[in-house]
Amino acid sequence: MSGALTFAVDPNYKPAYVQMWNIDVQAQISRLYVLDVAYNGSKGTGLDILRAPAPPSGVSSFVYQTNGAASILHSMTATLTRSLSHGFNINNTYTLSKSIDDASGIGGGLIVAQNDTNLATERSLSSFDRRHNFQTTFSYELPIGQNRKFFAGASAKMLNFIAGWTFSGNFQLASGIPLTARYVSVSTGSGAALYDSVRADATGLPVNLAWGDRTVAEFFNTTAFAIPAGQFGNAGRDTITGPGSNLVTLSVRKSFRLDENNRRVDFSCNVQNLLNHPNWTSVSTTVGSQNFGQVTGVGAMRAMTFNLRVSF
Repeated sequence: MSGALTFAVDPNYKPAYVQMWNIDVQAQISRLYVLDVAYNGSKGTGLDILRAPAPPSGVSSFVYQTNGAASILHSMTATLTRSLSHGFNINNTYTLSKSIDDASGIGGGLIVAQNDTNLATERSLSSFDRRHNFQTTFSYELPIGQNRKFFAGASAKMLNFIAGWTFSGNFQLASGIPLTARYVSVSTGSGAALYDSVRADATGLPVNLAWGDRTVAEFFNTTAFAIPAGQFGNAGRDTITGPGSNLVTLSVRKSFRLDENNRRVDFSCNVQNLLNHPNWTSVSTTVGSQNFGQVTGVGAMRAMTFNLRVSF
């Protein structure tokens, strides 16, 4: 970004509005299980959009914020819950959703439109669209101690060490958010060029690789994009499916009683990314760069935290 840049707001700017609707159906599957299926929809009208009209000679480029964007979201969530019984409970949730708009950018913010005279080409998947999201949370206490399955007759001293161990955790498997192939243009013929809003050309080849073919060196099919032949690229926004996530966390807790005065020692161990799975977090999507198509970031690997607290 270079030069003296300014910002303007439409003097006829009007607040946007959103319509929402939903339906929820719940059923008792058995004594312990409850199934909940919900549909949620929303439609945004008159949302903000950022434009960068080509300035006349001698005038600095500027961003112009106005109305005109729209969005639509459809989402289905199915939740299966097992109530606490015998020290165990679990909650499973799967969400299938699709969101479309013509203005969202990285991090849910706004991105400058590529072609100020053809805003219709901005309509695409939302930058935060995550098609599939599955999550499981659970809690389990070992069946040890009085009125339990194992060691019911053990002494109080022994049970103080072997009973009361609780395990809880979370497993999340989610598809990635979409990414946009862009081209860093030095052209001053379009205000969008100064805001990295010029997209690549689509060659017509498939964009996404099969899951087993994705590597750190080539996450998507780089031959699906090319440097724009004209002022603007013809590829759409958010046409690349970004990296998903596979994350398991686990916590172990136990409280030890020290004496009859209820002095205690509380122990806990928390493990993030238990399986030590590499979750890719960013991919280079700049056509013509040396690392185009390569994975450029990865999330935190396995980390363990131990806590010991004495209460007296």
